[in-house]
Amino acid sequence: MGWQVVQWVFFVCLLARMARVGFFGPPRLLAWPMFSRVSHCLMDLRDQDGEPINPWLDIVHQDPGMNGRELSWYLAYLREVRGLRANGTVTLVDYTGRQVLTVRDGYVVA
Repeated sequence: MGWQVVQWVFFVCLLARMARVGFFGPPRLLAWPMFSRVSHCLMDLRDQDGEPINPWLDIVHQDPGMNGRELSWYLAYLREVRGLRANGTVTLVDYTGRQVLTVRDGYVVA
């Protein structure tokens, strides 16, 4: 009987520690951000003629999140496939904070 109590206490303590580290700790191995990319991307892009670029025509609707690498891929797609040189700003928000990036001639410059 005593050994089962020790096992349950150990299990509850381990579960509590995993919940605390996973949900409230910084991103690292086996933390919540490792499994869930909570992010948001807001684009204000225009083509060479000043017309707005609608990202929903090219990006999967279920995934509004984007990081810097994926933004570079999207801009390369606009340049190489659609022939558009985007200009404007992109705001990336994720668990690390908020970044406002400037896009000129289809490339991220800041």
